[in-house]
Formats: sequence, structure tokens, C-alpha cells
Amino acid sequence: GVAAEQRHLVAEQVLTALGVKDGRVSPRGLLASGTPQAILTAFYTTLGFWAPLPELSVFLAEASLALSPLLSRGSPPAFSGLPAIVKQLAHHGFLQGVGTADSEAGARRDLEALGLLPYFAAIVGSDHVRPKPHPDTVLSFARQVKLPVEQILVIGDSPADEAMARAAGSGFWGVLWGASRREDFADDTPVLTDPSALAALELALPFG
Repeated sequence: GVAAEQRHLVAEQVLTALGVKDGRVSPRGLLASGTPQAILTAFYTTLGFWAPLPELSVFLAEASLALSPLLSRGSPPAFSGLPAIVKQLAHHGFLQGVGTADSEAGARRDLEALGLLPYFAAIVGSDHVRPKPHPDTVLSFARQVKLPVEQILVIGDSPADEAMARAAGSGFWGVLWGASRREDFADDTPVLTDPSALAALELALPFG
């Protein structure tokens, strides 16, 4: 009936606001690289057309509180082979970091659950710096590990990652096991199609 049609329309509008179209997550959308606050704000803005809502600050606080138990139940699985590669690169002296649109605490929790936290020299969350595509994440990592940005290689799965790296003056490689396709990155950007390619990282870089 009308109610079902309305629910479908609301769902479609929410998905569009989050960057989902025809069942595909846009690599430039909020789900691909947006912060939790940006995603919840998109929900708020869209749902506000259909129902009365509290003030944005109240909505964000209540939504974050409601989602917290769900997010703490488990960590996302690592891509096949990646944990071993992370350990291998750390063993060979690479200073690795994580720059995430999520919170720093959330990223640390996930890495600790995977047994990988000790292998990362720095974790930078969007709750401490301006989010991608601003260069702040890379600049923060550079300060923490005391390296010039020119010696930092950002590996990311979204155009926001690429823009962040270029704004910071660091190198960038795209990966195709996220939401992005080859055409979503610049023509001259190296791309990796499989996580196993990271195993040869030290052979491909002029430093390290």
C-alpha cells in the first residue's frame, strides 16, 4: 500500500544520500570514505523530510550511543593474506600506518582484534584531524614517524584517498578490492588488483 511505497521511497533516498546507486557503493560517496558523523548527518537530513526529528546534535548523540554496542561486537575480517603481508613489511623495517574515516579508537580496536596493532607505527582517525580528502591524515602520520611526506606511500581504495595523498605531497597507489574501479583513479596512478601484490612492496619502492 501507500505505507510500503513510502518506506521504499525513503530507503531509496537514504541510499542515494549515502552514495549507493543500482546496488553499487560509489567510491566517491559517503559509505566509501565518509566519517561516521557525515553518514549520520546524511541520514538526518534525508529522514527529516519525512518525520520530525530532534536537533542534529541530539540525533547524532543518540544514534552514536545506539550504534556503539553493535560496532563493538566484532571487527571486520581482514582480506586474505593481508595479515601476513603486514607482518612481513614490518619485519623488513617499513613504518606502517592506518588513516581512517572512522575513529582512532575504533581502528585500534579492530586492529587489536586481528592481532595486528603492534605492527603499525601510527593510527590516525578522523576524530583527531580533518577527514579525507584533506591532507591532515598523512601529515599527522609523517609527524608521528618523523618522515618527510615524500617518503610516504598512501595505499587506498577511494578517490578521497588519492586526493588526500596528492594534497599532502606523498605517493599513492590505488587498490581495486574496495568500492573503486580502475577508471575512478587518475590515469597515471598505479593500481593493485589483488592484496598479494603488496608482498612485493619493498621491491617496487626507491626507499625503505
